[in-house]
Formats: sequence, C-alpha cells, structure tokens
Amino acid sequence: MINALLGWPRWLSLIVAALVVLSYITLGGLSAAIYNEVLQFFVILAALVPLTVFGLIRVGGWNGLKDKVIDTMTDGSGDSVGARAAQHVAGSGAVRASRAPCGR
Repeated sequence: MINALLGWPRWLSLIVAALVVLSYITLGGLSAAIYNEVLQFFVILAALVPLTVFGLIRVGGWNGLKDKVIDTMTDGSGDSVGARAAQHVAGSGAVRASRAPCGR
C-alpha cells in the first residue's frame, strides 16, 4: 500500500514503519504501548460487530447459519463428510506405514 501511495519499495516501508513504532514505544514508554493495544482492540471490535451482524442477517440469522454449517458438513446421506475424511486419512496413513521398509 505504501508502494502505491509513495512509490517506496517494501523493504524501505518496513524499516520506516519499524522505526516509527520503536520510537513511539521508546518515547512513550510501556503505557503508550498499552494504550495503543487498547485502541487497536476497540477498532477491531468496531469492525467485527457490524460484520457479524450483517453476516448473520445475510445467512438468515442464527438458525440459517447452523443450517449452512450442517449442510457443508454432510453430503446429504446423513454421514459427516469430516468424519469420513478423517477415517480416510487415518486409514491411508496406516496402509502407508505397513508398506514402509523396516530398518531404514
């Protein structure tokens, strides 16, 4: 993003950003770093809550979400796709292990 805005290469952008953060923490001390973390938490929370609400509205509420999750976990026969995949991987590993030469 800095490259698009300022035309700087990525390595220079990383060094400048690291120096800004290092100087901010050094000059402000631990309390500045803590305040920064708290601020970031609320910024993330402010984005996460509306995203969750709009997402739930789009899938049809909590029941719609549960139905979509169940639909992706089953193949229509009532068998869990995830459980069958785990059995397949475990069985495949057992077959490969039995064919492995001993003593190597």
